[in-house]
Amino acid sequence: MSARIANIIVTCTKRKSVPADDYLQLGRVAGSTVAELANQWISRLRTMTSSTLPADELYSGDHWQIARSLPEVASGQGVEVRLWVCSAGYGLIPSRAPLKPYSATFSTHHKDSVLRRLAPLKDASIREWWTQLSTWPGPVPGEPRTLSELARAMKHSPLIFVASDVYL
Repeated sequence: MSARIANIIVTCTKRKSVPADDYLQLGRVAGSTVAELANQWISRLRTMTSSTLPADELYSGDHWQIARSLPEVASGQGVEVRLWVCSAGYGLIPSRAPLKPYSATFSTHHKDSVLRRLAPLKDASIREWWTQLSTWPGPVPGEPRTLSELARAMKHSPLIFVASDVYL
């Protein structure tokens, strides 16, 4: 019998195993609308030439220690876990997506806070930020970029979303 599949989506963390280059710090990106800000940010992610790490190796801290353990724990119960990341800087990505070290977070008191960057914009909306991030193919083209795309692609597998209220 084949393993059951469960998709677990966890949030990124501002804590990274490798520091971000200045160019990939959201606080250094300008824009007068959410679309402009997101386009500038995405352009930086696309054009920055730096080495990459799988997302689940870039993120660090207790939260990620637990997230990384979920596939192994579940496999003992006959469940294959596909781990996904809801990233403030990259959008929805598979946990093995190759990421350039970056700094973008929803932590309000951080210099690279998405919320702080959106606050002065007339059309400021977290929903619009997510929409903009989902419009580019991301680091793994062909993979779902939104929760609805993931749900459609994996319609026979549960989606488990572990997130704070700002992500929800």
